[in-house]
Amino acid sequence: MKMGFSRFYGYNCQREAHSYYPGHLWSDNTRVLLPENADGQEEKYAPDLIQEEALKFIRANRDQPFFCYYAAIQPHADMVAPEEYMERHREKYGEETPHATGHHRDQLHPRAAFAAMVNVLDDYVGEIVAELEAQGIADNTLIIFTSDNGPHKEGGHDYEYFNCSGVLRGEKRDLYEGGVRVPMIASWPSKIAAAAETDQMTAFWDFLPTMAALTHQPLSQATDGVSICRHCWGRVNRSSSK
Repeated sequence: MKMGFSRFYGYNCQREAHSYYPGHLWSDNTRVLLPENADGQEEKYAPDLIQEEALKFIRANRDQPFFCYYAAIQPHADMVAPEEYMERHREKYGEETPHATGHHRDQLHPRAAFAAMVNVLDDYVGEIVAELEAQGIADNTLIIFTSDNGPHKEGGHDYEYFNCSGVLRGEKRDLYEGGVRVPMIASWPSKIAAAAETDQMTAFWDFLPTMAALTHQPLSQATDGVSICRHCWGRVNRSSSK
């Protein structure tokens, strides 16, 4: 809230965000207790609660421009997904090596858990797109989906089994491309042509000047970033003047 956001819901601590069944979350500046998760119980899956609030935010702001920064925590350690998702993925990924180190939650089926967590996130994205369509604002909403780093191996995640780095070398914390290069998908039906691609090299410090350019807002000071749309989105859809 001190950084200019008008609404916040979720974790305010990276350490807490390793737990998918925390004892509390935060709604703006108010600590929201989750007694259903006390004493090791696992009743309230925090990402589900965050998803619900994101959908509410879209509905509440459908009639005005809005910016929603959705920092999804999965797939990440702990390796945990709701049981209904775990049931879909158990025994589908060969012989599993259980994870039990004490630093992260034990997981008998870490491969299945990873796949289940990706399944959850995929469903969340689908629900957000469906909500934008239901509110009649999908064509005029820019959705950017990306990640902050390459694949991790905490909590028993077997990133080599899933070939998460693809042809790139390395993993999270490496300075090789596999550690720092990530996919970025931008969907904006009224502006970006479907299936368009660009090889423009970009990084997160380009996000601020890009958003400033798209919203016609001046930057109060110089930054190290450059607007992505100046370099590639104009080529992606020549029918757009922005």
